[in-house]
Amino acid sequence: MKHVLITYYKDILTEHSYGRQHDINVVLQHIPRLASNDQNTVLMRPISFQEVEIVVMNMPKNNALGLDGYTSYLFQTCWIFLGKEIQKLIEES
Repeated sequence: MKHVLITYYKDILTEHSYGRQHDINVVLQHIPRLASNDQNTVLMRPISFQEVEIVVMNMPKNNALGLDGYTSYLFQTCWIFLGKEIQKLIEES
């Protein structure tokens, strides 16, 4: 019984490389395209450091970005120290 259960769960929890792209294509054919290829190219381009800086500097100062309680004001006033690190995090995501 132990072997049967282990084999069963290994099988359903293992990502098989065969057929994955086919499965993705089957799902995608039912999702309407809302962006053209040109729009998609613009959306997928790398975000510049200046774009990130503009967004951060234009956020309301008392806005907390997450549950940690750090407000936009912290990021704005410490941008000279944090800016490059924030850009790296965005590029990695």
